[in-house]
Amino acid sequence: MKNEISIKCNFPEGILGFEEIKEFIIKNSEHKPFSIMQSISGEIHFLVTSPFNFLERYLPNIEQKDWLDVQAENEDEKVILCIINMHVTNYKEITANLKAQII
Repeated sequence: MKNEISIKCNFPEGILGFEEIKEFIIKNSEHKPFSIMQSISGEIHFLVTSPFNFLERYLPNIEQKDWLDVQAENEDEKVILCIINMHVTNYKEITANLKAQII
């Protein structure tokens, strides 16, 4: 078994559509540049990635107060992820939610 790096994340208000789930871990995926965001209970999994992997000029609208809310004190602690959607009828067609980033 590989050593796996996991980052624990808390969402006090949950995430849209899953407000009852507050704690997740983000772990590496063998399918780079994607990661897995999994609920601590293991029931819910999301495929996530940095939007900058695909859009160099992506300019998210994230205010300084939002970074303060997540207690990001310096640039190294600021991470932006987006949830990936894989379409059931055509698994090669994927989209990323760029309007509701995870910070």
